[in-house]
Amino acid sequence: MDSLTHLVVGACIGEVFLGRQLGRRALLWGAFAQSAPDLDVVAALWTDTAENLLAHRGFTHSFLFAAVLTPLFALAADRWHRPHDIRFSRFCWFFGVAIFGHTLLDGLNSYGTGWFEPFSHARVALAYSSLPILSSVWALPWRCWCCYCCAATANTTGTGRGRDWCGAWPIWVIAHGTDP
Repeated sequence: MDSLTHLVVGACIGEVFLGRQLGRRALLWGAFAQSAPDLDVVAALWTDTAENLLAHRGFTHSFLFAAVLTPLFALAADRWHRPHDIRFSRFCWFFGVAIFGHTLLDGLNSYGTGWFEPFSHARVALAYSSLPILSSVWALPWRCWCCYCCAATANTTGTGRGRDWCGAWPIWVIAHGTDP
């Protein structure tokens, strides 16, 4: 998945979980959480090409990394937004879905990810890995939907149905939106 698509998916997750309580800040938290596993690209600054290919989608895309990062991000968000009426467990669920979601989405491409790092260095690519790593055809609907989600959050006096659809869209696209 390309980085922009992860940003948009994270923004949608943020809107679904925390949009009513945090408004547009939920979009930012979601985008940040979905992008966190891709920080491994920074390793390219001091590694050669072969090492960088091994490091990318390695430990930062593992279930262990997601399990460690989830409560840390939840704690940071909980403290950042005080006082608030959001339970800590809600922050944990939100960040867990965002970070684990990134790992699972990257498992849907043929490159594979290191889900079980550091215990196993085997790359996991799901059997019917059909999502391209980068495709403008795939990413365009996500980007358009993000614009709609931003517009829907601006209307806080309505029934909120637009916000609910912002969360349903990623599920539909994952199920149906592969390149021809």
